[in-house]
Amino acid sequence: MFVSGTKLGSSRIRLMKAFVIHSSFRDFQVKQFLLQLFFFMALFFGCRQKSPGDASMSETRIRMSKISHEVLTYYQGKNDTLGYNSAVFLFNNIYGLGAIDATTGKHIADGDILSSSYLIDNIDNALKFSRGKIQEGTLSFANFCEYILPYRLASELLIPWRDECQKRFNTYTSAIDHKKAILEINQQLRVGFEYNLNATNANFQTWKQLSASKKGDCWAMAYSAIYPMRALGIPVTVDYVPRWGNVNGGSHAWNVLINQNNSCTPFVGCESVDFKLNPLKIYYQTRIPGKVFRKIFSKNQLICAINQSSNAIPTSFNTDPQITDVTDQYVQTENFIFFSPRLKGQAYAYICVYSNGDWIPVHAGKVDGSECLFEKMPTGVLFIVGLPVKKRLRPISAPFVLSDNKESQTFFQPNGRSFIDVEVYYTEPKIIDEQKVFHLGVSGDAFYQTMDSVNADTKRSRPIPDTGYKLHFYNNGWKFHSRANAENNKKLVFKNVPANTLYKLTTDSPTGRERMFGYLNGNQIWF
Repeated sequence: MFVSGTKLGSSRIRLMKAFVIHSSFRDFQVKQFLLQLFFFMALFFGCRQKSPGDASMSETRIRMSKISHEVLTYYQGKNDTLGYNSAVFLFNNIYGLGAIDATTGKHIADGDILSSSYLIDNIDNALKFSRGKIQEGTLSFANFCEYILPYRLASELLIPWRDECQKRFNTYTSAIDHKKAILEINQQLRVGFEYNLNATNANFQTWKQLSASKKGDCWAMAYSAIYPMRALGIPVTVDYVPRWGNVNGGSHAWNVLINQNNSCTPFVGCESVDFKLNPLKIYYQTRIPGKVFRKIFSKNQLICAINQSSNAIPTSFNTDPQITDVTDQYVQTENFIFFSPRLKGQAYAYICVYSNGDWIPVHAGKVDGSECLFEKMPTGVLFIVGLPVKKRLRPISAPFVLSDNKESQTFFQPNGRSFIDVEVYYTEPKIIDEQKVFHLGVSGDAFYQTMDSVNADTKRSRPIPDTGYKLHFYNNGWKFHSRANAENNKKLVFKNVPANTLYKLTTDSPTGRERMFGYLNGNQIWF
């Protein structure tokens, strides 16, 4: 978790911890007063984006205060410490959550639709399969709160999904080994499921809608698995990549089982489960993530602070503050400190990868004077640093790659004095040629042979005869250098090209998805 570092944020976090670890109901009235105080602090200063409707929020605050009182009084009356602390956790993170109507796009705040009975039912149902595990120490209360207790996954309408899932999958009990239960549940979920990129966004679908439609993308597959597994007390969530570092494309999600020792086991919902899954692997080649985030229920304080700034850029990582950074669980990472006088006076800076022809933010850091720390950044990925200017990104660095040695970074910046001849043998990186095989319609031996041929460089994307190609080099943006045709059907040659920078090859009809490459010792180094 990232913490904003403000005095108010630190106080709120210390108070939250005090509630979570308190195991006695003595002085209950004092605790309840403090919780109400904390709750109103969260409502006024919590993780949210500024909204023109803030003036109308007082009724929601009063309503949520009443609900919190009813729920906490209920568990105090039962002398139920776990139920009480579970409710505290939910109330500490509830502000800003809500549903989005998939038809109208209207946001419906949870504070306007939740009831004390819904929350009590959710907590009791969650504890039904988890209470014994928490008490015996095989499930931590923290993991229960993040990966079993939450009453919603994203922006779906609220329904009694735990009851529905427990009725459908009632043959699986908390006594069953988690991995065995996942295998058997997934076996049911995958029957008739259709991978479909045009289906309704999974973030707006309830469990009932997902299970009825049985179609969607990787997010729909992951969410379809989470509902029944959490309903049965299995700590499961979603890990996802907002953008890749070495290929194009949008986000990609998969499931993870959170193990007792806090390690994770990746798998894919609605598919046959392989607990040796590497979600970054294509076939021979491996995608490198710009970042990997994990869906949790508590709030990421850095993202909350960014979203409250007046110049925040909506990106694939900060639209959801309920995430934590787990990049280092998948790839080699380093903490990177970027220095620049252009950072002075700025609150936050963004770090970006190149995808689909543009620089896309994948994370941010808090600026301290002339420097900014970016944590857990994957090595071997091409980045730039940018600042938000009128809600748009303005790059302030040359492209660079982090090495495995945190003291070493390679910046790509031509000096205007060094020039080279660039020989181009391939128009696409090998990893993209591998991706293309999946769309050729081949299977069986033909599929494996094609993959082998790509890996051996005998079936690669090469310059097409009688086709003109343009070379561009990077120098504070893309600059056109020259045009060439393939020589002897083998290669393109561009002479007197600025050295020490990045290059991009296009035809007369660019797609916007061309990948860039460096050039070292006569070889293309793809990013």
